[in-house]
Amino acid sequence: MQLSTILYNISLRAYRLGIGIASSRNSKAKQWIEGRKDVFEKIEKALKEDEKRIWVHASSLGEFEQGRPLIEKIKAEKPDIKIVLTFFSPSGFEIRKNYPQADYVFYLPLDTKSNAERFVSLVHPGIAIFIKYDFWYHYFNELNIRNIPIILISAVFRHGQIYFKPLGVLHRKMLSMLRHIFVQDEISEGLLKSLHLEKNVSKAPDTRIDRVADIAAKTQPIPIIEKFLGDTKALIGGSLYDAENKYMRRAFDKGLIKSKIIIAPHKVDKVSVDSILELWKNEAVLFTEASVENVADKKVLIVNTIGLLSSLYQYGNIAIIGGGFGKGIHNTLEPATFGLPVLFGPKYQKFNEAAVLIAIGGAFCFSSGEEFISILNRLNDSAAIAKAGEAAKNFIIENTGGTEKIYIWMNEEGLL
Repeated sequence: MQLSTILYNISLRAYRLGIGIASSRNSKAKQWIEGRKDVFEKIEKALKEDEKRIWVHASSLGEFEQGRPLIEKIKAEKPDIKIVLTFFSPSGFEIRKNYPQADYVFYLPLDTKSNAERFVSLVHPGIAIFIKYDFWYHYFNELNIRNIPIILISAVFRHGQIYFKPLGVLHRKMLSMLRHIFVQDEISEGLLKSLHLEKNVSKAPDTRIDRVADIAAKTQPIPIIEKFLGDTKALIGGSLYDAENKYMRRAFDKGLIKSKIIIAPHKVDKVSVDSILELWKNEAVLFTEASVENVADKKVLIVNTIGLLSSLYQYGNIAIIGGGFGKGIHNTLEPATFGLPVLFGPKYQKFNEAAVLIAIGGAFCFSSGEEFISILNRLNDSAAIAKAGEAAKNFIIENTGGTEKIYIWMNEEGLL
């Protein structure tokens, strides 16, 4: 066994030990442990004989949303194929464990040699599809031993990742095990070509773009919001945290936000919602308490329910996205689909679409209240808003079709 494999195995066991220790005080770690109890028995009991299966793996919810358009395309075109969907993270599994387009949904057992052998033997997929990243050596190796092709979709690679470092021997080996890699941009394509993988690499737009474009096309009106706005448009705050809310309040007090405001908080628990109400006081009304009688005179509508955010953008002229002062920004594609300029905090570097939107003038980054006010001043007339919104919308239009490209390739390769 090579040293890189030994170190990999040690790191996995250390991770498992750490999760086990954390599970006594961390609910997510506890779900990670409990979700994997008797997982092989669950798989063995659920799977039926004589099925043609495709295995799709997503690390968490965000990666699932990238793979979702391809899953639904396969199910629409090849309904007899069974989809086995796995998640590494509880935040993906717990939300999508009843996803109707997947025939089976499981936690992925920890990547040990014996687990990989047992899992692949039970599932026996015709092809394995991994989304964006979350590489697992023993699973990849077992799939290769059994001549089961692996493809990676919606991938993004950056300078500085371990694949391109001297210590990344095992990770480069995993890349070489992939039958094909669909990357989102030319930088990723070039990096993989530097590893002499050009025969196995194609550029295909982010499949999430197909998803958000489909959502936008099917958006339904929300009558109470139309009553709140009348014939005007709103500034939409999507998945906002305290930082963005406070910047918005200051800008509002300075008269830089003249439109009405719709806020969808990142968390809708009572503590989080109450803090926003305290910030906006009598100018705000909760969505759950809004009525024809009380909503029209308010300046701010706080949407304290989940599931509406993507539909809110139809009523916007500018969008502010949360997360940029935390772990990373949330979905910028949804507002861009509706032709809204998108504003967000500084932690966006891991999101390729955000960088592109900035480059083409459809998005703007702010790191302070002063920068936020400066951007609002630049977007203080309808022509500037329309120009930025058109750039964002065109990005979506020009980058749809990734799902179709991947599906056609799979079909032509005889993998479906």
